[in-house]
Amino acid sequence: MNSSFFDEAQIEGQVAKIDDEYTVVINRGKIHGVTPGMIFAIYDDETEAVRDPETDESLDVPIEKLRVKVFDVFSKACRAATFQTNSPISNMLKPSARLSRLITGRDRIENEQLRPDERPIGEVVVTVNIGDTAKSVAKGRME
Repeated sequence: MNSSFFDEAQIEGQVAKIDDEYTVVINRGKIHGVTPGMIFAIYDDETEAVRDPETDESLDVPIEKLRVKVFDVFSKACRAATFQTNSPISNMLKPSARLSRLITGRDRIENEQLRPDERPIGEVVVTVNIGDTAKSVAKGRME
């Protein structure tokens, strides 16, 4: 993914492992400045083509899959859990429904061993892949 889409002051890494349906390991840790409580956005490899209304040029906007919050930090890696989503289904909900969803539940990360017919009804499952870009979120943009 092209890093020019992002603020260079932020920490950028990749998903190194999917621990379970709520937890990922990111290949950035203490030596990179990661601390517990930091928020990382996980991005899709593809971008959304958006037309600039002033110039009519195509703007390639990164597609955010979900956000994870760091709870374990190691020297070169960290473990983070889901707590917020940007999946299309959640974005279609009314703001009050989104808030309720964020308080009462969190999205699951797709696991290759989990068959579609085994997913709980109504649960949003976001596909996260090893190698997906993980970018720290500036404190002012956490919500």
